[in-house]
Amino acid sequence: MNQKFVNNLKLSKFNKFIKFGKKFIPILSKAKYIKSAYAVRCVEVSSNNQYRKTELQFFGKNIIAVFSGKWNNCVKVGYEIKKLLDNEK
Repeated sequence: MNQKFVNNLKLSKFNKFIKFGKKFIPILSKAKYIKSAYAVRCVEVSSNNQYRKTELQFFGKNIIAVFSGKWNNCVKVGYEIKKLLDNEK
């Protein structure tokens, strides 16, 4: 994966992120900017470029691979995996 870091706060959306986020997580107002990481990711073709579906792949009975395009899906996927594991018992 081609990833680069930028240490210039002026090029970052950090302040916008903090301004919005501290409404929900007040302690974010104490966050300090260190650097921004940018990466190129391969995603499925979609007319809506914000769409990156989460996909589970199973390898036998003991390995589950999680392919997730967005961080905000992690809790939902965690519950789905827990449900699958609970059904195995």
